[in-house]
Amino acid sequence: LTLRTFHIGGTASRIAEQSSIVAKRSGAVHFNNFDAVERPAEGLVAVGRNGEIELLDEQGRPRGGRYRVPYGAIVKVSEGQQLEGGAVLYEWDPYNNVIVTDKAGVLRFADIVEDVTYREESDEATGLRHRVIVEHRDRTLSPHIEVVDQAGNALSHYIIPVGARLFVRDGDKVRTGDVLVKIPRERSKTRDITGG
Repeated sequence: LTLRTFHIGGTASRIAEQSSIVAKRSGAVHFNNFDAVERPAEGLVAVGRNGEIELLDEQGRPRGGRYRVPYGAIVKVSEGQQLEGGAVLYEWDPYNNVIVTDKAGVLRFADIVEDVTYREESDEATGLRHRVIVEHRDRTLSPHIEVVDQAGNALSHYIIPVGARLFVRDGDKVRTGDVLVKIPRERSKTRDITGG
């Protein structure tokens, strides 16, 4: 038996990324700068970008490290909860950035037009087809999704970037914490590098 090792980069190097983050030590959970909404039956969904989980000792001092909670992560612990090392703190999608709704209501699409601002594409990895936001020539169009109440009043507004895969449809009912779109990290990283 011959073992070979290969250096891999890009997406392949991140295949080993964890989708669950666990506590390295025991301690009491403390949320820092943490903004979240409740997703029924699943727990808290982070809707802020600077939230952290700290683990505190019996004297209330940080001892178990700090864990930055990414936007869209599903948090599996609660404030003050006593944990053992190895307990799951949160779950997240290491391959996609997401946009989640912080309000419940009905979705209203704007400037999301087939074959103009989005088209159906096949995912090479899964073979599934997705509606993907694409670049377009008409600069007056700005694809976005609103969450509205029963009277049609806008509660939240989300601008949808190029490359985002739509996971919802116009007129869908949503709950707080529902995923609206996923943006593959490789694509969003490339856009960051090119200043997009």
